[in-house]
Amino acid sequence: MESNQVVMRASLQGMLSKLIKLGVYFLAVLLVWRRVRRYQTNIFDTYDVSYLSALTNAMETDIEMVEVGLLVVSYLAVLVLIFLFLYLAYHLLRLLSQLTGVTVIDFENNKILEKKYLFPVQRIEDENIFHQIIQVRIEQNLIDRVLKGGHLYVEYLVLSKLDSQLRVLEVPFISEPERIKKKLM
Repeated sequence: MESNQVVMRASLQGMLSKLIKLGVYFLAVLLVWRRVRRYQTNIFDTYDVSYLSALTNAMETDIEMVEVGLLVVSYLAVLVLIFLFLYLAYHLLRLLSQLTGVTVIDFENNKILEKKYLFPVQRIEDENIFHQIIQVRIEQNLIDRVLKGGHLYVEYLVLSKLDSQLRVLEVPFISEPERIKKKLM
């Protein structure tokens, strides 16, 4: 890295608040899963039936219709919980795929180079010429402030022969955004 370049990468420290949030959601889904499975197992043991025979042979057992209805609801809840597990796993993989991103601001050549790979197969490589950095904004929640991570938004000016534009570059999940901000301004 040259002294006139600022390299910014996503880090685990920067995305720890999102990981904690996903972990809490995962634990909540897991607790509901265990409660539903405990209820189902209790019904299976009480009436000596299996997972499928509880519904297919309900008339041949002593299961009350209310319990059969609750068992059907618990089967639907299991399907919803499986969907939620898959949804959380997708978001975790998508979040972790952002660790591959790198943004370089080259002050000598007045270029911003952004490379990132997004889950599952998207690759983005963007190179822009800029004239001046106008504003650098940091966005952090409470956990980000404690762990010194967050998002950085860089507003820069692009000049052309016909007009000028203000553009915004988002660099998510970086560690120590205050230090990066001082380098940029």
